[in-house]
Amino acid sequence: MNHGPIAIVALAAAVLFSSGAAAAPPVALRGRTLAIQACSACHQVTETQSPSAPVLNPDTLEHVPAPSFADIAHKYGRNTKALRAFIRAPAHPMREQQFLPHDLDAIVVYIRSLDTGH
Repeated sequence: MNHGPIAIVALAAAVLFSSGAAAAPPVALRGRTLAIQACSACHQVTETQSPSAPVLNPDTLEHVPAPSFADIAHKYGRNTKALRAFIRAPAHPMREQQFLPHDLDAIVVYIRSLDTGH
């Protein structure tokens, strides 16, 4: 019996998802790539990246560690609006970020994908 290509794709998807090997959505992968390019100088963007050195806060003259993206994901959880606002107008010493709206969307999706607690 020939079920055609749709049945084959459906069967392959069922096997892939049942094995726990589901891939991250493309927008999250794009956000990860953008975050590595734009944020990894100060933040630990991925689990495998070494933590970055603390940065100088010119207001206090203290070196402060930038939070990892996993910590940021845990802090903001599902509060996408607050996360977006924080990225656009962060606390000092992090400088203001100038992302295109669709790039910011992708970075937010990536950060939210790291929150395993919600």
